[in-house]
Amino acid sequence: MSLEKRVLDGNIPAHIAIILDGNGRWAKKRGLPRTLGHKKGADNLKNIAIECQKIGIKALSVYAFSTENWKRPKEEIDFLMKLPKEFEEGFNGEFDKHDIRVMFSGRRDRFNKEVTELLKRVEEKTKHRTGMILNVCFDYGLSLIHI
Repeated sequence: MSLEKRVLDGNIPAHIAIILDGNGRWAKKRGLPRTLGHKKGADNLKNIAIECQKIGIKALSVYAFSTENWKRPKEEIDFLMKLPKEFEEGFNGEFDKHDIRVMFSGRRDRFNKEVTELLKRVEEKTKHRTGMILNVCFDYGLSLIHI
């Protein structure tokens, strides 16, 4: 049975995970800068999170920046590091209205002070919310798993 059919039948998954991949390729295919693809992807994440909350999903994890992403060109990384601030400024009111709690998973020791403080601030500001959890995974990867 397809996920769409299960959702339409009221069988809602508790947790969905999405790997944010292909935004740069999407932009490049259209003759646009890769950074515009990343921006469009971040904008779309707001809509996805709100729709997940509306249908009753309890947690949405998005894999946003892997350990391998540090190998990208410096200017692309610099742009990606600005997206959390834009995300906070542009979407916080919407997430408040929809009772979405934001959490960040992954390493934080390689981010600059501004990004680290922003992650803490957003988590602190949204920790009281009881609706869906949006778990944004940053600096994650298999190299972090110790067996």
